[in-house]
Order: sequence, then structure tokens, then C-alpha cells
Amino acid sequence: LDLAFNKIMLGISTITAILATLLLFLLGAREKFMAVIKNIRPMKIFYFFLLFTFGIALSHTWSSNWIDIQSYILAVLALIFAGMFSICQNDIHDEKIDTVSNPNRPLISKDLSKSDMEMASKIFFIFAILAAYASSHYVLFFTCLMIFIYFIYSNPPLRLKRFAILNSGLISLACVSAVLEGFFLVNTDKSIIAFPFSLGMAIFIFHLAVSNIRDIKDFEGDRVDGIKTIPVLLGLEKSKKVIAGIICFFYILIPWYFHISFLFIPSILFAIVSWIFITEKNFIY
Repeated sequence: LDLAFNKIMLGISTITAILATLLLFLLGAREKFMAVIKNIRPMKIFYFFLLFTFGIALSHTWSSNWIDIQSYILAVLALIFAGMFSICQNDIHDEKIDTVSNPNRPLISKDLSKSDMEMASKIFFIFAILAAYASSHYVLFFTCLMIFIYFIYSNPPLRLKRFAILNSGLISLACVSAVLEGFFLVNTDKSIIAFPFSLGMAIFIFHLAVSNIRDIKDFEGDRVDGIKTIPVLLGLEKSKKVIAGIICFFYILIPWYFHISFLFIPSILFAIVSWIFITEKNFIY
């Protein structure tokens, strides 16, 4: 009973502290606060939320008591703040790329200075760790893993996003981590073998293959900064066809892998639509 009370109070205190801090920044530095909020990549955050939810669904376990619901909320907050930390760090070290490809980013448009971004990233890092710790040790581990992955992906001296295949591999590993975070948060069996290895590999390989789509938008900036992405190595038009072909292949593979025959026709339709959109001349992801 004492442990349950302590966990509830830790969660409530963490959420209260986060909300109070955000409110103070909103009241004290409204313009900078709004610039940071506008810099959120909603599709990226939402996608990782879907991966996290997918992990929960795989466990076939759900609890509706207050303690567990609080843990779910804190885990989602940890995921959001870890994502915001990685976004801030990426923007700080991608200034040269964003000058060409993303001129509306706050660092390029001068809405925020580099010191502002550094401060924001530190705050988001603290929020992510606090929320993850208050949720569960498993959430803390996978949150730290995702933060570490994106740190070595974006930050010198490693800055591993410079290398083709390796950069996609790191993104894929972060995606697998989000799924595992959701799974081990709710699953009663906490041993690593509880999660199907073949499914983990399938998720990794899928994202390894399709995550290159994100590099199409940054083609010009990556080329200027010497980042070796698939579009930079193969050329924009050829890489669009290669990436579209890989995505179509995986769409068609889904019904076979999951043994769901009625998905065959929808997967064909999605593959055709994906090919048309991605290979289009003005396609921007």
C-alpha cells in the first residue's frame, strides 16, 4: 500500500512540476515558448506514439486502475519530451542543412538563438527522464536508449547520420525501442524473450528500408553538408523509385507475414498509391 501511494505521489508531483515549469516559461518568455512549441514535429511524435501503442497492444494486457493509467500518461510524456530533446539537438547541429532545406526552422529564422535551443533541449531532457522514472524502470531504460540513439545520430563527434545505411539503422533501432517500451510497460512477463524476436527483426528491417523517405525533403541540404543519404548517393529521382519500390514491397509483404489474406487487396492499393505519390516530381515528405 505504501509503495502504491509513493508511486502515485511521485507521478502527480512529476506532472505538476512539468506543468508548472511550462506555465512559468509561457508567462515569462511567451514568444520563445511559442517558437519552441511550433517547432514540434507532430507527425514524428505521433508516429512514435503509434509504435508505443502498438507495443502495448502486442502484450494483450491492459489495466484500467489509476496507478497504471498514470504510468501510461507519464510514459507518453517521456516519449514526447525525448522526441523534443532530439529535435532541439538535431536543429542545433543541422543549421547548415536547414539553411537550405528548412529555412522556417526557428534557429534559421532567428526566432530562437542557439543558446535558447540548448536551454530548451536541457529542459526537455530533464522532463523526459523525470517522466520516464515516475512511469517505470522499463520506460526509463528505453527512453534513455532512444535519447542515446538520437544523440549519437545528430551530435558530433560521431554524428552517425553522415553514413548511409547506418543512419537508417539507428532510426530503426529507435522505432523498435518505442515498441518495446510500450510492450514491457504493461506485459506481465518482463523477460527479454517475452517479445517475439522475429517480430522485432521485422519492425527493424521494415524501418531500415523505408526510413530513407525522410531524406528526400532534405536532399539539397544533405548534399551541401556532405551527409551520405540514399538520395544524395543515388540522385533524387532514382532514389525516389528505389525507396518507393522498397515501400511497395513491404506493403505487399504484410498480408503474407501476418497471415491475413483479406489485407492483400488493400496492401496492393496502398503500394500503388505510395508509388504514385513518392515518385511524383514535387513529392515532399
